Formats: sequence, structure tokens, C-alpha cells
Amino acid sequence: MKKLLALSFLTLSSSLITISNAQSYMLYGMTYEGGTSGNGIIFSLDPTTGKDSVRYNFTGGNDGGLPASNLVFNPGDNMFYGTTFYGGNSGFLGVLFKYNPITNAESYVHLYDGPTGNEPQYGSLTIYKNKIYSMTNSGGALGYGVIYDYDLGTNAYNDLVDFDLTGNLPVTPSTPQGTHLTPYSNGLMYGMAYAGGKDSAGCIFSFNPLTNKDSILINFSVFGGGPAYPQEGTLTLNPHDNKLYGMTALGGKRYLPNYENGVIFRYDPITNKDTVLVQFDTINGFGPTGSLTYDSVNSLFYGMTGYGGTNLDGVLFSYDPSTGKDTVLINFDNATGIFPYGNVTLGPNGMLYGMTNNGGLYSYGTIFRYDPTTGKDTVLVNFDGTNGRQPVSSLTLVDLNTITTRVNNITKANSTTIYPNPFNKSTQIMFNENGKHFIEVDDVTGRKIASAECNEKEYTLQRNELSDGIYFVKVYDGQMNLLSTQKIVVQ
Repeated sequence: MKKLLALSFLTLSSSLITISNAQSYMLYGMTYEGGTSGNGIIFSLDPTTGKDSVRYNFTGGNDGGLPASNLVFNPGDNMFYGTTFYGGNSGFLGVLFKYNPITNAESYVHLYDGPTGNEPQYGSLTIYKNKIYSMTNSGGALGYGVIYDYDLGTNAYNDLVDFDLTGNLPVTPSTPQGTHLTPYSNGLMYGMAYAGGKDSAGCIFSFNPLTNKDSILINFSVFGGGPAYPQEGTLTLNPHDNKLYGMTALGGKRYLPNYENGVIFRYDPITNKDTVLVQFDTINGFGPTGSLTYDSVNSLFYGMTGYGGTNLDGVLFSYDPSTGKDTVLINFDNATGIFPYGNVTLGPNGMLYGMTNNGGLYSYGTIFRYDPTTGKDTVLVNFDGTNGRQPVSSLTLVDLNTITTRVNNITKANSTTIYPNPFNKSTQIMFNENGKHFIEVDDVTGRKIASAECNEKEYTLQRNELSDGIYFVKVYDGQMNLLSTQKIVVQ
């Protein structure tokens, strides 16, 4: 006899996220500080409603602390991967971690140890042929950082290249730099080092993942008006001309008394030539610290500078590679946020999303949205400490259908069936075995909406107060071991 139990519903609020077929995206990011222990957080942001939700609070232990990298999503295992500058071995060498957006569980996959690299900093990990490739800012055999890989199949970490101050790729231990390597069609990866090279002003280098060999290709210099000291950024491919574009924090013409303002440049891997495209002059910004984002629909690059513009608090700009023209789109101020870090992220409907490190209502930074069609910018989130503060990374856009499809596939391998799905009024949850089962219903942010206990082989889940949208049903056995997670759709 089927037993019908009533779900014990938690209080619902207007923050409940619903998703239609036309909108199935979520932005994920991290803040460097804030949260319950002050060691930073992982959060999600609904680009439609502008609602943010804290998903995980770093503790500063083996889970890591002070995350400065971007999150990167791996559809192969449905996980995000990232790094923290702090935590792990000795409490301060850093952590490579994975994060499950369905369960909100976070765990380390590698604790940096010093001899094989430590203190990873800004930028994104590169997932290439089922391996993570990245760099650390210090550590390694010579203390100046490493190139490493982490095999997602075998869980093995390998130190591949040790940077040095002579003929190799230096990374000064006190100066942050980007950690991303950009794969190219010739099988090589390309990256930048902040320092070293012939004039100790940084360089462009290639890395061969088959031979683990690196080669310096372009030596940056503070002389001659060229690029110098690429800070925190990486190289971005323009698929229309097959060239790589980047920014340096210094170099170019000297518009300030004691400093160059930085440049936008283009690098051609075929001819091994670099070309300065834009000289930052304070009016159009200066001191860029992130990477360029390419909009393939409009054939434009977007980027940010940490300083300059009307208020000297940084700018958001566009660059048209066909005309060579750069245009200031936002002059940041204290209301919108100041000192933007990282990259802007292309979201649904061509909107741009980014973060500032400071400013806003609480002076802890903001998340903003910019509409290129109307030229309007909107502050979505003012960080206040509890929801994070002072982000130094970028947002990552994920299609929720990618996540939920894998969840459904995993559930089919288990023994819980939910039918009908989608449903309007009720659906049946059927268990393969007798005994006590616990049921939990979560929304797409991971917030528990309802829970129930069942002692039969079948349970009727009533819609009750559930709004239209996507939810996740977790089924546990009597000892609270997770048996399955499955997406349900209420409509």
C-alpha cells in the first residue's frame, strides 16, 4: 500500500530562482575575502534576477582560503575547479580544489607544497585533453613558480617546468600574474610571465604539452614604447584572424611622470611578431590587470583597466580590431565600484558582467552588468562582507542544462525513479529497495526547499508551494548515504 506523506516545507521567499526554457544560465564566482571566516566564498548569481547566493565559505584549512583565480567548469565530471592563494600545507601554500554545484561540496584535489609549486594567483585554469594546466607564482625547484598539470582521470599532479631567472621563465614571488595557458591550433600553449626575459620586463612564451618544453618567444621591454609587465592577464584568441591579443600593465608611452600606462597588443604565433594596438593614456584608462574578452557576434574585444578614466578609478572599454579604435564604456566611480579586477564575462543576450575590488555601498566591491545596446550599467550586488568582499577574479557563465543533464544520467545508473517528470500537481518517487528513505528538494542555488521521510517503496511528491522551475531531488538511505540526485521540472 502506497503511503502518502506531507512534505515539511521551509519558508519560501521571493529569492526562489525559476528557470524557463529561454533562460537556463547561472554565473559563478569567488571573492578573495569575506564570508563566515573571512577567507572568501564561492557564490552564484542569477543573471536574470541579479540575485546572488553564497554557496560555500572557505575556512583557510585544507579547503583553501583567499581565492584569487577564476572558477572553470568541467562538463566531463560536472565540477568546477579553482585555486586558492592561502590554506593547505603549512596554512599558506595554497590549494587546488573542486566544487560540486549540485551538492555545494568543496574538497581539495592537490595541496601545493613548495618544491612543486605554491601560491597560485590570478586567472583561469586551462582544461585540455582531460588535464588541468596552470602555473604558480612561486615555488618549484628554483622558487620562481612552475607550469604543472593535474590529470583528471588519474588524479596525478605533475610539475612540468620550473621557472628561473636566467634562461627560463621567471615569475617573481612577490608579484601576481595570470595562471592561464591558451591552447593554439599548432598544438602549443601560449602564456605570459610578469618578469624576466632579456630586459626583466616579462615575456610571451610557448609550452609544448607533448614534450613539456617551454620557449621564450617575445621579450617585453620598458624601452621603445612596447609592452611590459603583463599583470594577471592572459592571451585571448581572435578566431577571425587567428591571432592572440593581450594587455600589459606597463609599457607604452609615458603619460604619467614616472610610469608607463600599459598597452593592448596583438601577437601572431605564425610570424612570431607582436604589435602594439592601443596606448593607454589615463583618459582611456591605465594599468590593465586582466584579460580581454572576445565577442564573436559583434567582433569586439572588451576589457577593463584598474585605473584611469574620468574618475581615475578604472574603465570598461571596447576595442574594435577592424578599425583599431578603443571606446570607454564605463568610467567607474564609488557608486558603481572602483578598481575592477579580472575580465568581463559575456552573459545571456549579449550583456557584460564584471566585478570591482572596491567601492559600492560598503566599499567592498560590486558586481555590475553593462548593456552594450543601451549603454546602461547597473550594480547588481554590493558586497558587504557576509556575501563576500573584495573580489579579484572573474565570473564564469554556465548553462544549467549542462549540469542537470549529467545529474539525470547519474541518477539513471542508480535505483530511484521519478515519474512523471516534468509534472504539474504531483509526481511519484519510486525506490528499488524497501526501508527508510529520506527525501530532500533543493532549488538551483542548492538551498533546501523541502524534506520528507518515507518508509515505503513509493512516495508521492506534491507540488504544494513549489513555483514553476527546476529543482533537484536528493534521496538518502536510512543511514543518510546519498543514493541519487535527479532533476525535476515543475510546470
